[in-house]
Amino acid sequence: VFFWFTFDPTVTRLVDLSLTPETHDPTNADQRIRSGEHLTYTIEYTNNSDKTLKDPVLSFVLPNGFVIDDGDRDIPLEDLKPNDAGIATLSGFFYEPADCEHHVTAILRYTLDGRQYEEQKQATVIQVLRVSIVEGTFDGPKAVLTEGSYPVEITLTNTNHHTIKSLEVPLDLTDEFQISEGSTTHGSAAESVWRLGALAAGETARLSATLRSTITAPGRERTIEVVPQIVVGDRRVAQVPMSQTVTVLRPEATLSAAWENVDAMAAGAEKILRVSVHNTGTTELSNIRTIFDVPSTVHAASLLAKNGGNLSLSTYRSAPLEETLAPDETAIIELAIPTNARNAGTDVRLQVAPRVEATVPGIAESTYRTAVAQTSEVPIATNIFFTA
Repeated sequence: VFFWFTFDPTVTRLVDLSLTPETHDPTNADQRIRSGEHLTYTIEYTNNSDKTLKDPVLSFVLPNGFVIDDGDRDIPLEDLKPNDAGIATLSGFFYEPADCEHHVTAILRYTLDGRQYEEQKQATVIQVLRVSIVEGTFDGPKAVLTEGSYPVEITLTNTNHHTIKSLEVPLDLTDEFQISEGSTTHGSAAESVWRLGALAAGETARLSATLRSTITAPGRERTIEVVPQIVVGDRRVAQVPMSQTVTVLRPEATLSAAWENVDAMAAGAEKILRVSVHNTGTTELSNIRTIFDVPSTVHAASLLAKNGGNLSLSTYRSAPLEETLAPDETAIIELAIPTNARNAGTDVRLQVAPRVEATVPGIAESTYRTAVAQTSEVPIATNIFFTA
Protein backbone atom coordinates (compact mmCIF):
# COMPACT_ATOMS: atom_id res chain seq x y z
CA VAL A 1 0.00 0.00 0.00
CA PHE A 2 1.36 3.37 -1.03
CA PHE A 3 0.35 6.71 0.44
CA TRP A 4 1.00 9.85 -1.58
CA PHE A 5 1.31 13.18 0.18
CA THR A 6 1.44 16.52 -1.59
CA PHE A 7 4.07 18.75 -0.12
CA ASP A 8 3.17 22.46 -0.11
CA PRO A 9 6.30 24.57 0.42
CA THR A 10 4.27 27.82 0.67
CA VAL A 11 2.93 29.39 3.84
CA THR A 12 -0.10 31.13 2.29
CA ARG A 13 -2.48 28.94 4.30
CA LEU A 14 -0.89 30.34 7.46
CA VAL A 15 -1.24 33.97 6.38
CA ASP A 16 -4.52 35.63 7.32
CA LEU A 17 -5.83 38.44 5.14
CA SER A 18 -9.24 40.12 5.38
CA LEU A 19 -10.83 43.02 3.53
CA THR A 20 -13.71 45.02 5.00
CA PRO A 21 -15.57 48.00 3.49
CA GLU A 22 -17.07 50.71 5.70
CA THR A 23 -19.09 53.75 4.72
CA HIS A 24 -18.77 57.06 6.55
CA ASP A 25 -22.40 58.14 6.43
CA PRO A 26 -23.92 57.99 9.93
CA THR A 27 -27.40 57.59 8.43
CA ASN A 28 -26.35 54.45 6.53
CA ALA A 29 -26.87 52.01 9.39
CA ASP A 30 -26.99 48.88 7.21
CA GLN A 31 -23.74 49.85 5.45
CA ARG A 32 -25.24 49.69 1.96
CA ILE A 33 -22.70 50.84 -0.57
CA ARG A 34 -24.29 53.17 -3.07
CA SER A 35 -23.06 54.37 -6.43
CA GLY A 36 -20.91 57.42 -5.66
CA GLU A 37 -20.42 56.37 -2.02
CA HIS A 38 -17.38 57.54 -0.06
CA LEU A 39 -15.97 54.60 1.90
CA THR A 40 -12.86 53.05 3.42
CA TYR A 41 -11.47 49.56 2.82
CA THR A 42 -9.58 48.10 5.78
CA ILE A 43 -7.07 45.26 5.31
CA GLU A 44 -6.04 43.24 8.32
CA TYR A 45 -3.13 40.83 7.94
CA THR A 46 -1.37 38.35 10.25
CA ASN A 47 1.63 36.09 9.70
CA ASN A 48 0.75 32.89 11.59
CA SER A 49 3.68 30.94 10.11
CA ASP A 50 7.14 30.35 11.58
CA LYS A 51 8.72 32.07 8.59
CA THR A 52 9.53 35.72 7.97
CA LEU A 53 7.66 37.23 5.04
CA LYS A 54 10.27 39.23 3.13
CA ASP A 55 9.58 42.47 1.22
CA PRO A 56 5.81 42.28 1.63
CA VAL A 57 3.61 44.59 -0.43
CA LEU A 58 -0.13 45.12 -0.03
CA SER A 59 -1.95 45.94 -3.26
CA PHE A 60 -5.53 46.82 -4.15
CA VAL A 61 -7.22 45.74 -7.38
CA LEU A 62 -10.02 48.25 -7.81
CA PRO A 63 -12.78 48.97 -10.35
CA ASN A 64 -11.97 51.73 -12.83
CA GLY A 65 -14.53 53.97 -11.18
CA PHE A 66 -12.99 53.89 -7.70
CA VAL A 67 -11.32 57.26 -7.11
CA ILE A 68 -8.77 57.17 -4.27
CA ASP A 69 -8.70 60.21 -2.00
CA ASP A 70 -6.66 58.80 0.90
CA GLY A 71 -4.10 56.02 0.76
CA ASP A 72 -2.15 54.22 -1.95
CA ARG A 73 -2.99 51.41 -4.32
CA ASP A 74 0.32 49.70 -3.44
CA ILE A 75 1.62 49.76 0.15
CA PRO A 76 5.16 48.45 0.90
CA LEU A 77 5.49 46.91 4.38
CA GLU A 78 8.33 46.03 6.70
CA ASP A 79 9.28 42.35 6.82
CA LEU A 80 6.62 40.38 8.68
CA LYS A 81 8.12 38.12 11.31
CA PRO A 82 6.16 35.22 12.80
CA ASN A 83 3.00 36.48 14.57
CA ASP A 84 3.40 39.99 13.17
CA ALA A 85 0.09 41.65 12.26
CA GLY A 86 -1.06 44.97 10.93
CA ILE A 87 -3.81 47.07 9.42
CA ALA A 88 -3.86 49.21 6.26
CA THR A 89 -6.64 51.39 4.87
CA LEU A 90 -7.65 52.94 1.57
CA SER A 91 -10.44 55.50 1.14
CA GLY A 92 -12.18 56.83 -1.92
CA PHE A 93 -15.36 57.25 -3.94
CA PHE A 94 -17.07 54.30 -5.62
CA TYR A 95 -18.18 55.76 -8.96
CA GLU A 96 -19.66 52.76 -10.74
CA PRO A 97 -23.16 52.00 -12.07
CA ALA A 98 -25.73 50.63 -9.64
CA ASP A 99 -27.13 47.09 -9.80
CA CYS A 100 -23.90 45.72 -11.27
CA GLU A 101 -21.38 43.39 -9.65
CA HIS A 102 -17.99 44.93 -8.85
CA HIS A 103 -14.97 43.11 -7.38
CA VAL A 104 -12.47 44.67 -4.97
CA THR A 105 -9.40 42.57 -4.16
CA ALA A 106 -6.56 42.96 -1.66
CA ILE A 107 -3.32 41.07 -2.37
CA LEU A 108 -0.38 40.52 0.00
CA ARG A 109 2.77 39.60 -1.96
CA TYR A 110 5.99 38.44 -0.30
CA THR A 111 8.93 36.05 -0.61
CA LEU A 112 10.53 33.64 1.86
CA ASP A 113 14.22 33.29 2.72
CA GLY A 114 15.98 31.12 0.19
CA ARG A 115 13.05 31.23 -2.24
CA GLN A 116 13.10 33.09 -5.53
CA TYR A 117 9.45 32.90 -6.45
CA GLU A 118 6.83 35.19 -4.98
CA GLU A 119 3.90 34.01 -2.93
CA GLN A 120 0.64 35.88 -2.55
CA LYS A 121 -2.50 35.83 -0.44
CA GLN A 122 -5.76 37.33 -1.70
CA ALA A 123 -9.02 38.55 -0.19
CA THR A 124 -11.92 39.68 -2.38
CA VAL A 125 -15.24 41.34 -1.67
CA ILE A 126 -18.03 41.53 -4.24
CA GLN A 127 -19.87 44.83 -4.20
CA VAL A 128 -23.30 45.29 -5.76
CA LEU A 129 -24.22 48.96 -5.60
CA ARG A 130 -27.94 48.78 -4.91
CA VAL A 131 -28.83 52.43 -4.98
CA SER A 132 -27.22 55.81 -5.60
CA ILE A 133 -26.19 58.81 -3.54
CA VAL A 134 -28.23 60.81 -6.08
CA GLU A 135 -31.92 60.53 -5.27
CA GLY A 136 -34.36 62.05 -7.69
CA THR A 137 -37.98 62.45 -8.66
CA PHE A 138 -39.60 62.89 -12.07
CA ASP A 139 -42.97 64.61 -11.90
CA GLY A 140 -44.62 64.31 -15.28
CA PRO A 141 -47.88 63.35 -17.01
CA LYS A 142 -49.67 60.07 -16.39
CA ALA A 143 -50.89 60.02 -19.98
CA VAL A 144 -49.50 61.45 -23.22
CA LEU A 145 -50.65 61.99 -26.76
CA THR A 146 -48.79 60.66 -29.77
CA GLU A 147 -47.76 64.27 -30.31
CA GLY A 148 -47.90 66.74 -27.46
CA SER A 149 -46.16 68.85 -24.83
CA TYR A 150 -46.42 68.54 -21.05
CA PRO A 151 -44.87 70.37 -18.08
CA VAL A 152 -42.42 68.27 -16.04
CA GLU A 153 -40.21 68.81 -13.02
CA ILE A 154 -37.06 66.91 -12.12
CA THR A 155 -35.50 67.09 -8.65
CA LEU A 156 -32.11 65.69 -7.68
CA THR A 157 -30.75 65.48 -4.12
CA ASN A 158 -27.21 64.65 -3.03
CA THR A 159 -27.80 62.35 -0.05
CA ASN A 160 -24.09 61.87 0.62
CA HIS A 161 -21.95 63.83 3.09
CA HIS A 162 -19.53 64.89 0.33
CA THR A 163 -20.06 67.30 -2.56
CA ILE A 164 -20.69 65.78 -5.97
CA LYS A 165 -18.28 67.72 -8.13
CA SER A 166 -20.10 67.34 -11.45
CA LEU A 167 -23.58 66.07 -12.26
CA GLU A 168 -25.48 65.91 -15.57
CA VAL A 169 -28.86 64.73 -16.85
CA PRO A 170 -29.32 63.92 -20.57
CA LEU A 171 -32.63 65.39 -21.76
CA ASP A 172 -32.83 63.72 -25.19
CA LEU A 173 -34.40 60.59 -23.70
CA THR A 174 -35.46 58.51 -26.74
CA ASP A 175 -36.72 58.98 -30.28
CA GLU A 176 -40.19 59.34 -28.77
CA PHE A 177 -39.51 61.60 -25.76
CA GLN A 178 -37.39 64.71 -25.37
CA ILE A 179 -37.22 67.28 -22.60
CA SER A 180 -36.70 70.84 -23.76
CA GLU A 181 -34.57 73.33 -21.91
CA GLY A 182 -36.27 75.04 -18.99
CA SER A 183 -35.55 76.94 -15.80
CA THR A 184 -33.27 75.42 -13.18
CA THR A 185 -31.96 76.19 -9.71
CA HIS A 186 -28.50 74.79 -10.55
CA GLY A 187 -26.34 75.06 -13.65
CA SER A 188 -27.92 75.31 -17.07
CA ALA A 189 -30.11 73.24 -19.38
CA ALA A 190 -28.99 73.58 -22.98
CA GLU A 191 -28.16 71.40 -25.98
CA SER A 192 -30.27 68.53 -24.58
CA VAL A 193 -28.27 68.26 -21.33
CA TRP A 194 -28.93 69.62 -17.84
CA ARG A 195 -25.46 70.42 -16.52
CA LEU A 196 -25.79 71.02 -12.81
CA GLY A 197 -22.12 71.41 -11.97
CA ALA A 198 -21.38 70.74 -8.28
CA LEU A 199 -24.09 69.66 -5.86
CA ALA A 200 -23.25 70.06 -2.17
CA ALA A 201 -24.04 67.46 0.48
CA GLY A 202 -27.76 67.45 1.24
CA GLU A 203 -28.53 69.96 -1.50
CA THR A 204 -31.48 69.64 -3.92
CA ALA A 205 -31.61 70.91 -7.50
CA ARG A 206 -34.74 71.40 -9.62
CA LEU A 207 -35.45 71.66 -13.32
CA SER A 208 -38.83 72.84 -14.65
CA ALA A 209 -39.13 72.04 -18.33
CA THR A 210 -41.37 70.66 -21.08
CA LEU A 211 -41.63 67.03 -22.14
CA ARG A 212 -42.40 66.49 -25.83
CA SER A 213 -43.83 63.26 -27.23
CA THR A 214 -43.54 62.09 -30.83
CA ILE A 215 -44.86 58.53 -30.94
CA THR A 216 -45.41 56.62 -34.17
CA ALA A 217 -45.16 52.97 -33.08
CA PRO A 218 -48.20 51.13 -31.68
CA GLY A 219 -48.64 50.34 -28.01
CA ARG A 220 -50.78 51.52 -25.08
CA GLU A 221 -47.95 52.29 -22.65
CA ARG A 222 -44.47 53.74 -22.59
CA THR A 223 -41.91 54.00 -19.79
CA ILE A 224 -40.06 57.29 -19.51
CA GLU A 225 -36.61 57.05 -17.91
CA VAL A 226 -34.47 59.96 -16.79
CA VAL A 227 -30.92 58.92 -15.84
CA PRO A 228 -28.64 61.25 -13.83
CA GLN A 229 -24.91 60.89 -14.47
CA ILE A 230 -22.01 61.66 -12.17
CA VAL A 231 -19.14 63.03 -14.27
CA VAL A 232 -15.72 61.68 -13.29
CA GLY A 233 -13.01 62.88 -15.64
CA ASP A 234 -14.13 61.81 -19.11
CA ARG A 235 -16.49 59.14 -17.73
CA ARG A 236 -20.20 59.55 -17.10
CA VAL A 237 -21.44 57.11 -14.49
CA ALA A 238 -25.13 56.34 -14.81
CA GLN A 239 -27.09 56.54 -11.56
CA VAL A 240 -30.40 54.92 -10.64
CA PRO A 241 -33.00 55.93 -13.27
CA MET A 242 -36.11 57.89 -12.43
CA SER A 243 -38.88 56.12 -14.34
CA GLN A 244 -42.56 56.68 -14.96
CA THR A 245 -44.99 54.63 -17.00
CA VAL A 246 -47.45 56.65 -19.08
CA THR A 247 -50.54 55.70 -21.05
CA VAL A 248 -50.44 56.62 -24.74
CA LEU A 249 -53.72 58.23 -25.81
CA ARG A 250 -54.52 58.21 -29.50
CA PRO A 251 -57.33 60.68 -30.28
CA GLU A 252 -58.88 60.19 -33.68
CA ALA A 253 -62.22 61.04 -35.28
CA THR A 254 -63.96 60.89 -38.62
CA LEU A 255 -65.98 63.84 -39.87
CA SER A 256 -68.80 64.39 -42.31
CA ALA A 257 -70.74 67.55 -43.13
CA ALA A 258 -74.08 67.85 -44.94
CA TRP A 259 -76.92 70.31 -45.44
CA GLU A 260 -80.42 69.52 -44.22
CA ASN A 261 -81.28 69.58 -47.94
CA VAL A 262 -79.62 70.72 -51.13
CA ASP A 263 -82.56 72.66 -52.53
CA ALA A 264 -81.78 76.01 -54.10
CA MET A 265 -82.25 78.89 -51.68
CA ALA A 266 -83.07 82.55 -51.91
CA ALA A 267 -80.51 85.19 -51.09
CA GLY A 268 -80.78 86.08 -47.40
CA ALA A 269 -82.20 82.68 -46.46
CA GLU A 270 -80.38 80.15 -44.28
CA LYS A 271 -79.54 76.47 -44.37
CA ILE A 272 -78.97 74.08 -41.48
CA LEU A 273 -75.52 72.52 -41.54
CA ARG A 274 -75.07 69.20 -39.75
CA VAL A 275 -71.52 68.22 -38.82
CA SER A 276 -71.19 64.61 -37.65
CA VAL A 277 -68.18 63.62 -35.52
CA HIS A 278 -67.47 59.95 -34.80
CA ASN A 279 -64.81 59.16 -32.18
CA THR A 280 -62.65 56.41 -33.69
CA GLY A 281 -59.77 56.83 -31.21
CA THR A 282 -58.92 55.26 -27.86
CA THR A 283 -59.70 58.22 -25.60
CA GLU A 284 -62.58 60.54 -24.79
CA LEU A 285 -62.92 63.86 -26.59
CA SER A 286 -64.26 67.03 -24.98
CA ASN A 287 -64.76 70.68 -25.94
CA ILE A 288 -65.79 69.57 -29.43
CA ARG A 289 -66.36 72.44 -31.82
CA THR A 290 -66.43 72.98 -35.56
CA ILE A 291 -64.27 75.51 -37.39
CA PHE A 292 -64.47 76.86 -40.92
CA ASP A 293 -63.49 79.86 -42.99
CA VAL A 294 -66.58 81.98 -43.64
CA PRO A 295 -67.24 82.27 -47.39
CA SER A 296 -68.32 85.56 -48.95
CA THR A 297 -71.85 84.23 -49.48
CA VAL A 298 -72.44 83.91 -45.70
CA HIS A 299 -73.56 86.79 -43.51
CA ALA A 300 -70.88 86.59 -40.81
CA ALA A 301 -72.59 88.77 -38.20
CA SER A 302 -75.82 86.78 -38.43
CA LEU A 303 -73.86 83.52 -38.27
CA LEU A 304 -72.38 84.60 -34.97
CA ALA A 305 -75.67 85.95 -33.62
CA LYS A 306 -77.63 82.79 -34.39
CA ASN A 307 -75.10 80.20 -33.23
CA GLY A 308 -72.80 81.84 -30.72
CA GLY A 309 -69.13 80.92 -30.76
CA ASN A 310 -66.56 83.40 -32.00
CA LEU A 311 -65.35 84.92 -35.23
CA SER A 312 -61.77 85.99 -35.86
CA LEU A 313 -60.24 87.04 -39.16
CA SER A 314 -63.09 85.41 -41.10
CA THR A 315 -62.64 82.11 -39.27
CA TYR A 316 -65.68 80.90 -37.35
CA ARG A 317 -65.47 78.64 -34.28
CA SER A 318 -68.65 77.25 -32.83
CA ALA A 319 -69.32 77.07 -29.10
CA PRO A 320 -67.97 73.76 -27.69
CA LEU A 321 -70.38 70.93 -26.99
CA GLU A 322 -71.11 70.36 -23.31
CA GLU A 323 -70.94 66.56 -23.51
CA THR A 324 -67.82 64.41 -23.70
CA LEU A 325 -67.61 61.99 -26.60
CA ALA A 326 -66.51 58.48 -25.66
CA PRO A 327 -64.72 56.15 -28.10
CA ASP A 328 -67.06 54.80 -30.82
CA GLU A 329 -69.70 57.44 -30.08
CA THR A 330 -71.02 60.09 -32.48
CA ALA A 331 -71.96 63.72 -31.89
CA ILE A 332 -73.88 66.06 -34.18
CA ILE A 333 -73.23 69.79 -34.37
CA GLU A 334 -76.06 71.78 -36.01
CA LEU A 335 -75.48 75.32 -37.21
CA ALA A 336 -77.77 77.78 -38.97
CA ILE A 337 -75.86 79.26 -41.91
CA PRO A 338 -77.44 82.57 -43.08
CA THR A 339 -76.59 83.92 -46.51
CA ASN A 340 -76.15 87.50 -47.57
CA ALA A 341 -79.31 89.25 -48.76
CA ARG A 342 -77.50 90.83 -51.66
CA ASN A 343 -75.41 88.34 -53.63
CA ALA A 344 -74.69 89.91 -56.95
CA GLY A 345 -73.48 87.91 -59.92
CA THR A 346 -74.29 84.58 -61.49
CA ASP A 347 -73.97 80.99 -60.39
CA VAL A 348 -73.66 81.92 -56.68
CA ARG A 349 -73.43 78.88 -54.45
CA LEU A 350 -73.19 78.11 -50.75
CA GLN A 351 -70.42 75.77 -49.66
CA VAL A 352 -68.35 75.47 -46.47
CA ALA A 353 -65.39 73.28 -45.52
CA PRO A 354 -65.58 72.58 -41.78
CA ARG A 355 -63.17 70.70 -39.57
CA VAL A 356 -63.52 69.76 -35.92
CA GLU A 357 -61.21 70.35 -33.00
CA ALA A 358 -61.42 68.82 -29.53
CA THR A 359 -59.36 68.33 -26.42
CA VAL A 360 -58.43 65.22 -24.42
CA PRO A 361 -59.74 65.35 -20.84
CA GLY A 362 -57.03 65.68 -18.23
CA ILE A 363 -54.27 66.77 -20.63
CA ALA A 364 -53.46 70.45 -20.96
CA GLU A 365 -52.74 71.81 -24.44
CA SER A 366 -54.11 68.63 -26.02
CA THR A 367 -55.99 70.05 -29.00
CA TYR A 368 -56.82 67.45 -31.64
CA ARG A 369 -57.94 68.53 -35.14
CA THR A 370 -59.65 66.45 -37.80
CA ALA A 371 -59.24 66.68 -41.52
CA VAL A 372 -61.51 69.03 -43.48
CA ALA A 373 -64.91 67.84 -44.73
CA GLN A 374 -66.32 69.59 -47.80
CA THR A 375 -70.08 70.14 -48.06
CA SER A 376 -71.99 69.93 -51.31
CA GLU A 377 -72.81 73.18 -53.12
CA VAL A 378 -76.24 74.78 -52.71
CA PRO A 379 -77.38 77.24 -55.44
CA ILE A 380 -78.35 80.68 -54.21
CA ALA A 381 -80.73 82.87 -56.19
CA THR A 382 -78.99 86.08 -57.21
CA ASN A 383 -80.23 89.63 -57.32
CA ILE A 384 -79.89 91.61 -60.55
CA PHE A 385 -79.63 95.32 -59.99
CA PHE A 386 -80.75 97.86 -62.65
CA THR A 387 -79.90 101.53 -62.82
CA ALA A 388 -81.99 104.10 -64.68
